[in-house]
Amino acid sequence: MAAAHIGRSARSLQNALEKEGTNFTHLQDDCRRLLARALLLHSSRSLKYIALTVGFRELSSFHKACLRWFGASPGQYREAKQLHP
Repeated sequence: MAAAHIGRSARSLQNALEKEGTNFTHLQDDCRRLLARALLLHSSRSLKYIALTVGFRELSSFHKACLRWFGASPGQYREAKQLHP
């Protein structure tokens, strides 16, 4: 689906990503992390809203991803960065 959106075959996109030392899953994870970080730090939206916006169906999955990305839960990360930007 992503490949078609940019006018490439799935295999062509996969090869290009491999050439850059990454894959679609890692690229998607990086995009989610960056968007989650921006929304946590620069919006007052609920954690559920942010989780859904970045592509998680369940708040618990978003929570686990934030622990992996930031070493803290979404709420803890938001609070810590607001206290110490």
